[in-house]
Amino acid sequence: MKIRKVLKFLALAMLVLAGLAVILPYLGPHRDGRDALELNPSCTHLCDGEDGGFFGGDGGDGAFGGKGGNAWLYGNGGRGGDGVGAGYDADGKVVTPATGGGAGGNGGLVTGGGGHGGNGGNATAPDGDVTAGSGAVGGSSGLFGGNPGRGGDGGNAATTVGSATAGNGGDSGSRVSDLNFAGDSSGGGNGGTATTVTGAAVGGAGGYGGHGKWHSAQPGGDGGSATVTGSGDATAGTGGEGGSVFYGTAAGGGNGGSANTPSGTAAGGSGGQGGLVVSTGGPAGDGGAGGNATGPIAKGGNGGAGGKFGFGTTGGDGGAGGNASGDDATTGNGGAAGTGMFGTNGVSGQNGR
Repeated sequence: MKIRKVLKFLALAMLVLAGLAVILPYLGPHRDGRDALELNPSCTHLCDGEDGGFFGGDGGDGAFGGKGGNAWLYGNGGRGGDGVGAGYDADGKVVTPATGGGAGGNGGLVTGGGGHGGNGGNATAPDGDVTAGSGAVGGSSGLFGGNPGRGGDGGNAATTVGSATAGNGGDSGSRVSDLNFAGDSSGGGNGGTATTVTGAAVGGAGGYGGHGKWHSAQPGGDGGSATVTGSGDATAGTGGEGGSVFYGTAAGGGNGGSANTPSGTAAGGSGGQGGLVVSTGGPAGDGGAGGNATGPIAKGGNGGAGGKFGFGTTGGDGGAGGNASGDDATTGNGGAAGTGMFGTNGVSGQNGR
């Protein structure tokens, strides 16, 4: 009897929620939030977008690293503002560092997509160490509909004498709701690229593809490349992990970035792990490929492992290992195959050449 009462209560609660979802949009006006520079045209730093109206409306876009505006009940979150590039004085010295992107605004509580995260600011200087800003996380989606926002891309870094460190890609917005049956994650941002003549170059890592639920997910971001044209070590960024689901189709991991230097050590980035399928449904995600490496000492990136699964579906294939070229060259290992119960395991990735 107690179980019946609980089931009746849950069924009634679902009917009430469904009714409210239909009625609420008509109880008040819809109003889109204003973009940050419409709100304050003189703003130059961390300018947030305006939230949408309570009964419906999209959030406004952020600017200069500011957050996107949120939607309340219905509507899409605003895009996060891109980060500001680094500033330098007349001698080429860093005055203001590059900033990260702003987070995407959240979609409406009932339905709505999350805003994309802003890209990280670039850092480019004639000499000296430079560090770019990272991409921001995307906004979350609604309880009953919409996709989370994609993560922003990492900023690029370039100099002539000194280290160059690129920004990392942002993650997809928070996981899709249990009551959102068609929502997909939106993918991770790509890592930025790093370039220098003399010094170390470090590429940015790719962002996580995100948590889906009942439908599908999107890939992890690719790792950024690292290039030294004179002398120094080049280390590429790793690929982001592919998006996972509870039931449905997972996504592949991002590819590792490539690394090049004529004098030093070059290390390709490892590929991201393929997304997981917790229960069953579509296949798990493939692992990302490892990045290639060229230099006197060269190490190809390892391939990402294939995504695993719960039961009754197919595991992801492992990513291929990166190639290596140089006097002392070590190729990357292929990623392990994704496994699970009562299904078909994936195939291990090939080693690099």
